[in-house]
Amino acid sequence: MNNHNTEDPGQDTKAHRRSALQQGLHYLSCRRVSVWEMDQRLQRARYPQEEREQAILNLQEWKYLDDGEFARAYCRGKKERSSRKKVAYELGRKGVSGEDIARALDQEYSEEEEMEYCRQHMFKVWDKMSVEYSSKQNWNYLVEAFKGRIARKGYPCAGIQKIVEEEPGLFFPDTAKET
Repeated sequence: MNNHNTEDPGQDTKAHRRSALQQGLHYLSCRRVSVWEMDQRLQRARYPQEEREQAILNLQEWKYLDDGEFARAYCRGKKERSSRKKVAYELGRKGVSGEDIARALDQEYSEEEEMEYCRQHMFKVWDKMSVEYSSKQNWNYLVEAFKGRIARKGYPCAGIQKIVEEEPGLFFPDTAKET
């Protein structure tokens, strides 16, 4: 029971606590975050507002914290697995402005790329779903359920329908035999 700390363990002292700036740098050493996320993390760590604001200003000035760059990097990392709509939604939840989101999507994730990733995702999901519904009487139900599952990922319905129409042999095997 020999405790070398003579101070009250519940008491925060500046001598033993990282500054908000040091804590912010520590967070950024693990992964990128938006300005809003940084403020939330520092707030949860109970840093006063003035100290949080100054730390964030310093990090922005040093180009360590930049919502535009964060949004572009997020788009690059998510575009193979998520639709533009879903990426935009997630960035909005991370406090990124609509302007930064739109710019990042335009620069990093074109609509053509989205449709190609949608097509790849559709083939992967189709392979799993078509095994479950192999009987002919359920085939139309399967196609509609499949389109619904892809649409819930945020891909545009018109794009999904276009891909289904471009690949009739995959989604309607009887039509492939006729052509």
